[in-house]
Amino acid sequence: MLMVIYHNFRVPTSYDPVQLSMMSWMELGSSIFLLISGVNVSNFIASAAKNPDLDPTRFYFKSSCWLFIMGYSYNFLVGTRLAMDIIQCVAVGTFVTYLLLRHKVSNAFVGFITLLFFVVGIIGFGRTVTLSPVVQDHFLLNQLIGNGTATKEGIASLFPMPWLFKIFGPIPWVGFFTLGIFLDRLRGIWTLFAVFVMIGLAVVGAFLPMLDADDEILLGFRANARYIFQSASLASIWFFLSKAWFRGKTTCNRTVAFWSESSLIVFVFHWIFIVMASTVVSILGVLSRFYFFHDGFRYTRCVLAFSAVALTLGPLEKWRRRLSKNPDFLGHIRISMIVGFILAIFGMITMSRSSANIIIAYGGILLAACSFALSYPSFRARWKSEALRK
Repeated sequence: MLMVIYHNFRVPTSYDPVQLSMMSWMELGSSIFLLISGVNVSNFIASAAKNPDLDPTRFYFKSSCWLFIMGYSYNFLVGTRLAMDIIQCVAVGTFVTYLLLRHKVSNAFVGFITLLFFVVGIIGFGRTVTLSPVVQDHFLLNQLIGNGTATKEGIASLFPMPWLFKIFGPIPWVGFFTLGIFLDRLRGIWTLFAVFVMIGLAVVGAFLPMLDADDEILLGFRANARYIFQSASLASIWFFLSKAWFRGKTTCNRTVAFWSESSLIVFVFHWIFIVMASTVVSILGVLSRFYFFHDGFRYTRCVLAFSAVALTLGPLEKWRRRLSKNPDFLGHIRISMIVGFILAIFGMITMSRSSANIIIAYGGILLAACSFALSYPSFRARWKSEALRK
């Protein structure tokens, strides 16, 4: 829900103080989502242990690989192309988390791995900034208080490759998966100790300087100390509060549960509705002089897009379940995704030659992305059945 609202103000970025304040809090949504994803892996392993016929390694390897590949339909839809976006991050993060838990490592080791991901992210970030001479020779000050300017050249020179760091690259984002497991395993006095540590990190993060960089870098490279301190600490505090609130409760709010179960449909279709809402609001703004459609563009678009998601999510989920009952459903989906990718790539390569190719490109992108959103739960169920030992 936060994501649907957040993206209305994030694309393109708003510089209105009120909207920036709203975005700073809603930005936590991605951190919380990945943190909970790590806990879900832990819960799945616990349930799989009760089923000796299930081979979880085979299931996670297959589902992660295919999720990684199929997720590029989402990337084309949002414009991140071949970069690591959140779908690829989930694929890599769940498999890495599974490998850690499969070997039954201690919680201290999980905490160490979490710290390692964050530290490497901050060090990698430190190589992308031009710092003032006062602090550039001091490593600690470099990473924590150096008010530097991030440059595209600095990001491009990252070792081993910027692909590991940019947008939702494994570094540092996989660290949020392991952070979720680490926090979930804490008991007794250690939980209270972790709460105080996270409050302290949040306070420290609030005093670290803002990054001076253009919007493209701020969006694509968030592994700076300020962001990690604030997002990790506040997401952890939220996790502890939610865990305390729901302790002993067997169910949560039905609406929240339904949105969670249909999250992939929300992921894909909310972007489509944002584009549609942008078009509608722009037309209304031209045709009228009403303040709400001009200065309140993002608010109007947010209301329309969120309403569209809320109203269509139920029918889309029912339609998906009805389609999945067809024995040929997955076969047809494979064909539609392949056709969609071919059309998208062809259209993007040739769109400079003809405006008609732009329609072909976006038509292919929509076909591939919608096919992915509606079919992945069915593919996941099949892979789970194929992972049963015969």
